[in-house]
Amino acid sequence: MTTKLENVRDLMDAEILAIWPGLPLVHRFLLATGQPLEDVIRMDWSDIDEETRIWYRSKAAAHESWDLMIPQWVITWLPKSTKCTGVFLNTTGEPLTSDAVTDQLSQHVSSIYMESVTPEDIRDYVRNQMTELGNAELAAQVVDQASAIPSARVPLEHQVVAQTVLLEQWSYRLQEIVLEGGTTLGDTPLSNSH
Repeated sequence: MTTKLENVRDLMDAEILAIWPGLPLVHRFLLATGQPLEDVIRMDWSDIDEETRIWYRSKAAAHESWDLMIPQWVITWLPKSTKCTGVFLNTTGEPLTSDAVTDQLSQHVSSIYMESVTPEDIRDYVRNQMTELGNAELAAQVVDQASAIPSARVPLEHQVVAQTVLLEQWSYRLQEIVLEGGTTLGDTPLSNSH
């Protein structure tokens, strides 16, 4: 039986719960943070302060880049390797490519008889969930690296704190889905979804 995904908003607790078992770590990180795939696969341990959990983003990109505090639950997943300083590696210890990550996701969701889900679908889902938990401007800052809200309206320091709080809220919400089956925000439990 195939799960029909009319659009990314149809990805509810049940679908997340269904894809979580066996979901490769890089995809779990995408689901937990909503970050751009290219940024995630370029992540290096030298970019992360393990004590503060801050991922210091490269400012070389054309878009504004916010440093990101990785949620406590999420940082515990990240594996260390003696072969490479990259965070997400393939089976031979080399950095992942975006094509490989996209193919992995496609294979995983097809193995559980779901229609195609892409890394961008995951980001859209996370953005929508963060919007429900916080607001659209803040969700766009976290997921899309959107520009700061004018500091006359909200001081920059408050925006950074609010981003961290929103990411932690989403982390708790994701834990609720994958560890308890999900019961809030009006989504349907897995047993009743199809």
